[in-house]
Amino acid sequence: MHPLFDYTHLDHAPISCDLAYPPSTRSILDRRTRITIDDETLDEPATEPALYTQLVLKCELFPWDVVVRPDASGPCPPPAKSARHPFTRRRPITNRDVLFAVYDALAERATPEEWADLGPRSRAQRRISHAYEQRCVKLGGGWEAGVRRIDWLDGRTRLVGIGLKDGSASVTPTLIFKTPA
Repeated sequence: MHPLFDYTHLDHAPISCDLAYPPSTRSILDRRTRITIDDETLDEPATEPALYTQLVLKCELFPWDVVVRPDASGPCPPPAKSARHPFTRRRPITNRDVLFAVYDALAERATPEEWADLGPRSRAQRRISHAYEQRCVKLGGGWEAGVRRIDWLDGRTRLVGIGLKDGSASVTPTLIFKTPA
């Protein structure tokens, strides 16, 4: 992962982005200095080597994968030409793409299947309902939109990095969230 997201238990990533709000110059900060992360850094490839198709991220706080594609953050500078296909313009997945893909995934309304999978009147449903209520109170509205996937985070909406966890077959990039300060 890019050093912006590289998180270990000993060395925390510099990123601090509250994904309760759309990623912007006000919300994408260096956690130590509280200064905005510059556009140049946000437009750098999110991985080494760079990925051009998709990046799959996981999180222990919710059951779905976040799939990041190179177009997640919308319009961007023209991509570099591919060495294998010199007439095809491609661009890698950027740090900005990661932030927008995670934000978009969390902003989605919870599906009836996701809600049912928690178990009827389960502790998880009560916890997520409470997080939904807290979010709506904090934002001064949004009740009519219903439970969103961000409510699975139970208020831990600040992305502080991506850790690499060893799995049985590969290394899995895992999103790390904390409670906003």
